[in-house]
Amino acid sequence: KGNWVICSPETAGRLSAVSYFFGKSLYEHIKSPVGLINSCWGGTNAVTWVPKSVLDAHPQYEKLALDIPGNVGKPTGAGVVYNGMIYSLTSEKIAGAIWYQGESNVQQRIEYETLFPELIKSWREKWEYDFPFYFVQIPYCNQYGKFSLNYITEVQRNTLDVPGTGMAVIYDVSDTSNLHPIDKEPVGYRLALLALNKNYGMTNIVCSGPLYKNMKSEGNAIRIFFDYVDGGLVCKGKELTHFQIAGSDNIFYPAQAKIDGKTVVVKSSKVKNPVSVRLGWGNTARPNLFN
Repeated sequence: KGNWVICSPETAGRLSAVSYFFGKSLYEHIKSPVGLINSCWGGTNAVTWVPKSVLDAHPQYEKLALDIPGNVGKPTGAGVVYNGMIYSLTSEKIAGAIWYQGESNVQQRIEYETLFPELIKSWREKWEYDFPFYFVQIPYCNQYGKFSLNYITEVQRNTLDVPGTGMAVIYDVSDTSNLHPIDKEPVGYRLALLALNKNYGMTNIVCSGPLYKNMKSEGNAIRIFFDYVDGGLVCKGKELTHFQIAGSDNIFYPAQAKIDGKTVVVKSSKVKNPVSVRLGWGNTARPNLFN
C-alpha cells in the first residue's frame, strides 16, 4: 500500500536517498514534477527480483536461491521480492528504472552474467515496453574477503550491451571501508545525467566517465581507446595508477600508463609482447583516470 505525497523533509526520510537525488537532479533541469516509486530492499540477491518465467527458463537460479544464507527479515527466495514489490507496479506507466544492487551477488558472478540482463528483459516484457534501465556499478570495498569484486563490476559493464541501459560509476566518491557509501548525492546525480542525456534531449550533457572501447597492440605497448572522451582524458594525480598489463601467459604486472590525446598507452619492461590490460583490479583499487 502506498500513496503519493509531496517531497519534504517530513516525507522523504524513508525514500531511497539515491532516488531522491536522482529526482531532484532531474527536476532542476526539466522543471517538471518528477514522481518516484520507491521499491527496494537492501542486501537482497538479484534472484529474488525476477519473475517465475525467468526461473522456469533457468533452473540454476532456483539452486542459487537455496544457497543464499537465511537472514532474519530479509527475503532470500527466488522471485519473492518481484512478486511482492514489482509485479504490483506493472500496471503503472513508468518512464524508467534505476538500479543499485550487486553486492549480494559477488559470489555468483557466473549466474549474474545472465541473471542481470534477464532481470532487465523480464521487467520490460511485463511492462510491455522497453523503458530505460540505468544502474550503478558497485564501488570498491574491503569487505568482500576472498571474493573478487572485479568479476561483478565487469558483468555490469558488459550489461551495457543491452539496449537502453546506462551505468553510473561511483568508485571515486565512495569509501572503500563502507559497503554503502554515505554520500548519495553524486550517485543520484550521475544516474540523472544518463536520463537527461539519453531521454530528455540534453545531449550536450556528458553522461558518463570514459568507458573502454577497444585496444591496439603497438610493439611493447597497448593503446586503449575509450568512449565518452570528447572533452579529453584527465589524470587526477601525478601519474595514472592501477593499470596492469600481461602477455600470452596471462600474468599481470603493474604498468606505466600515459594519456596520449584521447587514448591511454600502457606498457611494462616486464612484458615484451603484451596482449591484455586491466584497470582497477582488486577490491580496494582507486584508479585516477577521468574525462
